Formats: sequence, structure tokens, C-alpha cells
Amino acid sequence: MHVDWWTLGLQAINVVILIWMMSRFLFRPVATMIAARRAHIDGLMQVAEDKRVQAEKLQADLEGLRYGISAERDQALQAARAAGEEAKAAMLAQAEAEAAEIRKRAADERAREQVAFEERLLRRAADLAVDISARLLKRVAGEQPLQPFLAGLVAALRELPNEQRVVMAVDGHPISVVTAAPLSESERRTCRQDLARAFGAEPVLDFTADPQLLAGVELRGRSVVLRNSWRADLDRILEELSDAQRH
Repeated sequence: MHVDWWTLGLQAINVVILIWMMSRFLFRPVATMIAARRAHIDGLMQVAEDKRVQAEKLQADLEGLRYGISAERDQALQAARAAGEEAKAAMLAQAEAEAAEIRKRAADERAREQVAFEERLLRRAADLAVDISARLLKRVAGEQPLQPFLAGLVAALRELPNEQRVVMAVDGHPISVVTAAPLSESERRTCRQDLARAFGAEPVLDFTADPQLLAGVELRGRSVVLRNSWRADLDRILEELSDAQRH
């Protein structure tokens, strides 16, 4: 096989020139364009990445804001619930206190009514007992002599201060001698004598009758009243019963 070295060399030179020309006028501009395009794309990718980062940050901020709003809402709901429970507890406590006060007032009122009822019952019982006693005593009242009652009255009169007895006797106002039944003249004379000795002076006496005394005698002056009668005894018994009931 015969090789034409001149032809081969020229072809080699043409190839080198072609490669040089393509490298200078084709590959380099294309590479530059590709590099520029890649740089542009990289820039766009960086912008996109920055946007993505910003979007993620915005989303995170929104999530945080939403979480904060949710937390504030939950806190507000809890606060409202706690306030409602507190108000409910306060209302229940007030209602219970008012109910307890009403129950206490009702119990006190019932106790007062019970005490008043018992007092009225005992008072009626005492009045009835005294009334029965008065009726029984009235049956024998007319048989009772005046002298024992007059003697007791004179003794009570002598226990008064002397000045008071003298004033009662001489002040000019009549002293009522009250008996259950009208006195006879001899009984009046006895009364005048005994009372004059007790007073130490001659008093002005006024004799009167009061069947309510049952038996006995009472002395009623302007400044003092002395009683020695069954009615006085019954009144004293009734008073003592009333005092015992109150205590």
C-alpha cells in the first residue's frame, strides 16, 4: 500500500486548522453562552432558593402566629372558664349563706314562737289554777274572821318608818280600809282602834267593800298600799309562777 505523505500532512493541517477555527469561533462562544446561561440559571435558582427560604420563614412565622393565637385563645378560654367557675362558686356560696341565714331565722322564729306558746300555755294554766283556787276560797270566805287579817295588816303597818306612818295619819286624806264584805259597826270600831295604835295618831278612815278580795283586809293610802287578803296571796302566787316561767 502506497501512502501519500504530502496528502496526509495537508489533511492533518486542515484538521488542525478546522479544530482551531471551531474552537475559536464555535466552541468558545457556545461555551461562553452555556456558562452565561448556567450562571443565569444559577442566579434564578438562588433567587428561587431565597424565595423558598423566605416562604418557609413566612410559613414558620405564620405557624408561630397561629400557634400564638391558638395559645392566647386557649388561655383566654381557660381564663374565662376559671372566671366562670369562680363566679359560680361565689354564687353558690352566697346562695348557701342566704339559705343558711333563712334557715337560722326560721329556726329562731320557731323557737320564739315555741317559747311564746309555752309561756301563754303556762300563763293560762296559772290563771286557771288561780281562778280555781279563788272559786274554792270564795265558798269559805264568808266564814273567815276579820281579826287575823287585821292583825297581819297592823304588823305590816308597824314595819313602816315612823315618819311615814305619821304623815299618812295626819295629812288629811282618808285612808281606805277595804274588806271582802261590809264590816259591822263593832268591826269598824276594832279597825279604828288597832290602826290608831299602829299609826300613833288618829287617821281618817274610809271603809269600803270589794268582793274580789275573797277574804282579808287591805289598807290603801295616797302613798302606800298594804294588802293582807286572799286575793293578794293569789296575785302573789300568780306573779311567782310567771317569774318561774320566764326563768
